[in-house]
Amino acid sequence: MIWESVAGDRFKKYGEFTLVDSLCKQYNYTHDQVFKLSWTEAMTFIAYNREYSYVDFKTRETQRKMNKK
Repeated sequence: MIWESVAGDRFKKYGEFTLVDSLCKQYNYTHDQVFKLSWTEAMTFIAYNREYSYVDFKTRETQRKMNKK
């Protein structure tokens, strides 16, 4: 359930290392630091990033619409 809620299936086509790389880049972690995270911590980071990206996208979309008026 948690994996699906954070769009984990999208990573399947790239392999599991993509998940590790994305967390490393986002939080400036090493691969070893990411591997030491608990499953819950990793999923929380991924869910947070997904929600943040969605809000950021909607904010930019609204700004573009307002600028067109």
